[in-house]
Amino acid sequence: MLNNKRLRLERTLDENIIQNWFDDFSSDEESFGEDSDSDEDIVLRSDHDTNSEEEATDSEIDEVRENTDNFYIGKDGKTKWCKIKPPRSRDARLTCVTEIRAFIGLLYQIGSFRCSRKNIHQLWDNSKGNGMESCYLTMSEKRFRFLVRCLRFDDVHDRAVRKQFDKLAPIRDIFTLMVDNFQKYYCPSEYVTIDEQLLAFRGKCPFRQYIPSKPAKYGIKTFALVDPRIVYTLNLETYLGVQPDGPYKISNASQDVVLRLVEPIFGTNRNITGDNWFTSMPLIISLKEKKLTYVGTIRKNKREIPKEFLLNKQRVETSSVFGFQKECALVSYCPKKK
Repeated sequence: MLNNKRLRLERTLDENIIQNWFDDFSSDEESFGEDSDSDEDIVLRSDHDTNSEEEATDSEIDEVRENTDNFYIGKDGKTKWCKIKPPRSRDARLTCVTEIRAFIGLLYQIGSFRCSRKNIHQLWDNSKGNGMESCYLTMSEKRFRFLVRCLRFDDVHDRAVRKQFDKLAPIRDIFTLMVDNFQKYYCPSEYVTIDEQLLAFRGKCPFRQYIPSKPAKYGIKTFALVDPRIVYTLNLETYLGVQPDGPYKISNASQDVVLRLVEPIFGTNRNITGDNWFTSMPLIISLKEKKLTYVGTIRKNKREIPKEFLLNKQRVETSSVFGFQKECALVSYCPKKK
């Protein structure tokens, strides 16, 4: 008898606990739409049909039809569903000239410290002193990411028209302005260098290059005229492949590339250093006419090179062979056999 009473008492307590759980769950469902902090979009869908649902009368539906242009109205005549998705809250504070200058300054500094391949979070991490102080003191990481994602340098409305005759249309204006300032505020030394650089990039781009010998392999190829004394860039040209007919269609021959890059220093008697892709006899003659000299390696398949300057097993190690012309001199050095 005592055991039966205890069993009924425990069963009653369990039923009360379960009923309290259901009551709490129901109250949470009612307040979810107002108090929830969830960022996820909630999609409610039900194909369930039951006779217990309340049917709205015709008078109730007619009563709310006048205000349903922008809303869907539930059967209860009260619940409204907006037809337009509400905007999500985001950091969209207007920028200014000072902030843009600070932003570009950070990009320069990140590049000068060779941190361009680091994760942005690491540059802004000041918890253990691993980040760059100038980064997290200038602006927040969130703001920096926002500017990188949203910053544009042209009018998107007429970009399609400009891209018909210029592949670099999205950044043509800012790119030209930047190069002009390079030349305006610096006087190079007597020796300058020309070379190519592959800027790592794997995004969608019509002139992206694949060069397996480069560390990045995929990227945007850029020709640069640089003062090696302080590693300052004087001139830049992006390799765009074959441009459409128009004012930006140019030759991609190595000689033409060099002459365009060194145009700011024509007539200054400076010396230019380049590798074997740029070097040729016609280029040297053209530069001399512009009062510029040139030093560089040359490919062995050039027709101007005598056979005595090519690979020869009879050559003595550390020996040199010289050849002279009025315009230039040629030397073949043998550091070791083969």
